[in-house]
Amino acid sequence: MNLRSAFSLVELLVVMAIIGLLATFLAPAVSPILRGSRLTQAGDQVVAVLSLARQTALTTSHSVEVRFYQYGDPEVPGESASSPTTGKYRAIQAFEYKDDGTATPAGKMAKLPLSIIIDAGATLSTLLTLTKTWTPPDEKPTLPIVGTKYNCCAFRFLADGSTNLSTTGALWFLTLHNLIDGDTMASPPSNYTTIKIDPMNGSLKAYRP
Repeated sequence: MNLRSAFSLVELLVVMAIIGLLATFLAPAVSPILRGSRLTQAGDQVVAVLSLARQTALTTSHSVEVRFYQYGDPEVPGESASSPTTGKYRAIQAFEYKDDGTATPAGKMAKLPLSIIIDAGATLSTLLTLTKTWTPPDEKPTLPIVGTKYNCCAFRFLADGSTNLSTTGALWFLTLHNLIDGDTMASPPSNYTTIKIDPMNGSLKAYRP
C-alpha cells in the first residue's frame, strides 16, 4: 500500500499565518532599503548625464547645456501633466549647441525613479535658480506625455570643460531626496544626495550621508 503524505488544511493555514506575520515585521525594514537604493540610482543617473555633458563639450569644442525639467506626472496623486507647477524636478538632459546656435540632444532624457526628486528650493539646489530662456533658433523641445508644458532650469559646460556659472562666491549644487520628504526644504532630510559642480573646471563631487 502506497501512503501519500500531504499537508492538512490546518497546517497550511498556520504556514500562511507565519508568512503574513513575517511580512508585517519585514516591510518597515525593507522600505527604507528600497528608498535608499532608488536614491543611489538617481544620483548615479544625474552624475552620468553631467559627466557626459562635460566630456561632450571637451570632445566637440561646443558648449553643452544641461537642463533640469519640472513637470506634472499623472501617475502621482495631486499632479497634472497640463500644469508643471503641480509637479517636481525629476528629469535631466544634455544638449550640444552647434555653431549656428541650434541644439541637438547629447543623450536621452534621464527620468529619475518615480519616488525621487531634485529639491526645487534654492537652499538645497542652487542650480535650480537658473531659469532657462528660449531665444531662436533655440527652440523648446517637446517631452513625452507633457509636451512643452514643463519648466526648465539650465547651465552650460564650455568647450574647455569649465562652466558658464558664476565664480564669484556662489556655490553650485543640487540635492536629490525622496518625494515623501517634501520639497523646497530648509535643510536636507536624513537620506539625500548632493552633487556639487566646480564652476571653474566643471569637476563634480557627490555627497551622501
